[in-house]
Amino acid sequence: MRFIEILNKIQIPVTNEEQCVLERIQNDGKVSKRDLTEREQYLANQLVNKSIIVRKKHNGKIIYKKSSSTSY
Repeated sequence: MRFIEILNKIQIPVTNEEQCVLERIQNDGKVSKRDLTEREQYLANQLVNKSIIVRKKHNGKIIYKKSSSTSY
């Protein structure tokens, strides 16, 4: 388990699985929901709930990308 720092120096715990999805999103810049497995989609939604990444609709597709308030 790791900790990710978000706005105001708040640290949020992240599981190893979530870290793998987070690294994929960080490396690619943004990832389409349909490019993720069902498990990765679940983990991405967990990261959205923790305010580490954001989910946006772009040209009719759902994409995930790094939150601007996150530093990792």
